[in-house]
Amino acid sequence: RLQDARRDRWRPRDESDFEWLIREGAARGLDIIVRSNLVVLLDEPYRHLPEVFAELGVTVFASLPHYTAKPVEKQRGANTFDGVIAMLQKLNTLVPRATPTPAMPSTS
Repeated sequence: RLQDARRDRWRPRDESDFEWLIREGAARGLDIIVRSNLVVLLDEPYRHLPEVFAELGVTVFASLPHYTAKPVEKQRGANTFDGVIAMLQKLNTLVPRATPTPAMPSTS
């Protein structure tokens, strides 16, 4: 199944084994990348997934058709924009911030 998952697009709403899949992949040392519309993560039974993503170091890709609410909601539905922003804020609180690497000393 993991080989199939590399080729296919898995969505939590389509796959009851989604959490198992990402946990198994992470346990095997695979880099896990999830594409999400983010709003689905506000719904049960997916509300716990942001914490799982943070725990496993999952990379989450998401997109919006526009940076303002009106065009987003025209395309994706009412209250979608606010939901995406709320989930981005939540994900940002769960992800540890990278430590800046000191600049390399100049050799000149």
